[in-house]
Amino acid sequence: MLRLIAESLCEVTRQRCMLAWVGGDEFVLLATDCGDDSQLRELAESLISRVRVVGEKEYGGRFPFGVSVGVPTFPDRVRTIEKLLDVADAPMYAAKRNGRSTYSFGASPEAHPSNVIKLSR
Repeated sequence: MLRLIAESLCEVTRQRCMLAWVGGDEFVLLATDCGDDSQLRELAESLISRVRVVGEKEYGGRFPFGVSVGVPTFPDRVRTIEKLLDVADAPMYAAKRNGRSTYSFGASPEAHPSNVIKLSR
């Protein structure tokens, strides 16, 4: 089952993304080519849809598959690369509480609520 899900997630991801299985039923996707929150939302919705299709196709819908997606973004919501996984966990569990097959954006306490990077001279 995990292999089928991994294969289907790879079909959705972009060429410059890296998908990794981190254990249990958790995967991590590093997407470096998303310029704003709308692209991240579109990617999360595609991942959710693809996982749902695996359950319908492979098991005739008898075992509905779902996926909960936590989305941290660097450097606006997460200040260090090392914190990406930590900040992804909280919204992933929030998505699970909201009925699964959904996504949620993560934020560190000091982060701004948008995906806008402010540059200064």
